[in-house]
Amino acid sequence: MSAMDDVKVYCFSGLVKHANLVNKVYPQRAGDEPVPQASHLAYLVFYAQHRPEKLAKVARYLGKRYRWDASKNRTGFHLVTLAILNALIDACPAHLPYFARDAITILLDVVDRAAGTSPDLLAVATVTFIKFNAHYDGSLDADPTFAPLFLALVDKYCQLAVVAPKPTSPAESASPTSSPTSPASRDSSGSNHVHEITLAGLEGLKAIAYSPYLFTSSKCERYTSKLIPALLANLRAKSTTGTSPTSSPRTRAAAADDRYARLTAHRRMSVYDDLLGDDELAEIALTALQRLVRAATASAIAHVILPVFAFLDANAKWNEAPFVTLVLRSTIAVSSIPTQTIILGQILNRLNIPTFAHKARLLSVLPQTRLAMPCLAISQADVVDCLVRNAAEQPVHVARALAWLTTEFATANALRDCLALITARIAAPSLLGSVLAVLETLAGIAPDSTPPPVDPPWLVMDQLDPLFPLLDGPDSGLAVRTAALLARAPPAPTTALALALAPHAANLADRDLAVTLLDRHAARCVPAALADLDTSAPAVATAWRAHMAADGRASPPPAPAAEVGSLGVGPAGASSETLQRLYKPRSMLQFQSLDRKPTTDEFRAILDGRPVLERPVSMGPDWALPSGELDLDDVLDKV
Repeated sequence: MSAMDDVKVYCFSGLVKHANLVNKVYPQRAGDEPVPQASHLAYLVFYAQHRPEKLAKVARYLGKRYRWDASKNRTGFHLVTLAILNALIDACPAHLPYFARDAITILLDVVDRAAGTSPDLLAVATVTFIKFNAHYDGSLDADPTFAPLFLALVDKYCQLAVVAPKPTSPAESASPTSSPTSPASRDSSGSNHVHEITLAGLEGLKAIAYSPYLFTSSKCERYTSKLIPALLANLRAKSTTGTSPTSSPRTRAAAADDRYARLTAHRRMSVYDDLLGDDELAEIALTALQRLVRAATASAIAHVILPVFAFLDANAKWNEAPFVTLVLRSTIAVSSIPTQTIILGQILNRLNIPTFAHKARLLSVLPQTRLAMPCLAISQADVVDCLVRNAAEQPVHVARALAWLTTEFATANALRDCLALITARIAAPSLLGSVLAVLETLAGIAPDSTPPPVDPPWLVMDQLDPLFPLLDGPDSGLAVRTAALLARAPPAPTTALALALAPHAANLADRDLAVTLLDRHAARCVPAALADLDTSAPAVATAWRAHMAADGRASPPPAPAAEVGSLGVGPAGASSETLQRLYKPRSMLQFQSLDRKPTTDEFRAILDGRPVLERPVSMGPDWALPSGELDLDDVLDKV
């Protein structure tokens, strides 16, 4: 009796149409090549498409046929079974739930049998699993008969992905004391076999990461808790995916997504597209990890990030700085602001734990993560306070972290807030010096730096004013460096900044440097500044007068205090709430104090050139004009 007769006797397939259609796809004679009969497979697909209600019976019989072939050790027929599954998945993706349970049952048994005996069969089964994940929508995750089978298959692929320990650094790979199961201690054939199994496992996990159901499933947390440790176990510090400074991580990630979608759409995905090697396996694992981070929804972000830190904690990976840097940097490169907030929160939580043994390593890795700011729900003060608490224990690493913090904010208007927090909480000259070193390098005044072609946008006095107290601080070296940095900035844009700088600059030990600062930044408020310096630093005031006289500029005498107050010259005589009045007794205009605001009609009359009895205008605390009369056009230009 032939093999087909044996199957018919066992399965009673002669009585039902769908069973006959399935059997005809298999080889009919002994010795035939184990490939599906194309014409019969096409007819089976046509039948399934036009009678989708029969898909459940077709899949049920296909599973029965597979188990019968497995009991007779007909391994070649398994390839035909998988080919039928591939055709049904491609032809009937909308009706996948009808035969999903039987398909997963077959795949689970095939993967279990092929893992140790047939890498080629394992590769074919993985291709089927990739197709299944591309079309499955997660609608059966609550099915008590399907969910355990699918989770078992996910567990199986996780086990395949970590079939052997992977070295996390080149030194471990070359070590003569490597584990007997590590690639360094196996012959070439054994290593290739292990790589093929690992590659199949990683491609299966990658298929789950790219699946449309992962973050909409009720079992999302269980899936990610299984996937992420298996992916991280395959990363190597030598891998540079996601860390290249020459291309955008998000651009590369989008290109990878497009490539994966294109291969899946054309149904030609193969797990052997790339050369086998630890670096290639690490690249696949990192691509899948970045996909998980990038595709996570707002409610599922924690399900992705928390397992990453749990893996680093449980496996003592904090001591491996290159590995930790690779994981955090690659994750941050493709993450959104909410995701980065969770990452930064996890880092700060560990730094705030007194018993955390790897603070030095974590602080050294933090500046290399390229963490973008600001983060949600975590303020600059939270970050600075955390660093300050660790300053006594890890001064060098905290100094570098502060330099990183300054660099992150150097291109934004938030630099002033960052400097204000640092100078208010830190008094150690070494830590403050590290912050100044970063600013000096960016401004081009450090010994080993060159001036930038264009001044940085933060190099202005209203961003650097938190550094003023360093000018008359106890450390003379910091005072000189701060003065040099401020001298590099453009002149102070407001009188308030100039007058705030004057008393600090007057206390500089270097009188010439003090005069240089005053001449650059306080030239717009000479009378008010001299009035203050005459009482607080008369020697500097005298030197400044002499300097201006040498340059041919007359030094106006300081205005009396009563005159300053009545004219509203500078904020020394007028508070921030002081308003100034503009009235028109003749054809000219004059300023005086007033407590009421202008009306719309008065302002429109001035703009139209009509006579106005009086016009009050709020000029702000920094407005300073000499006593006298001005034309209307001049006043409006000032306003």
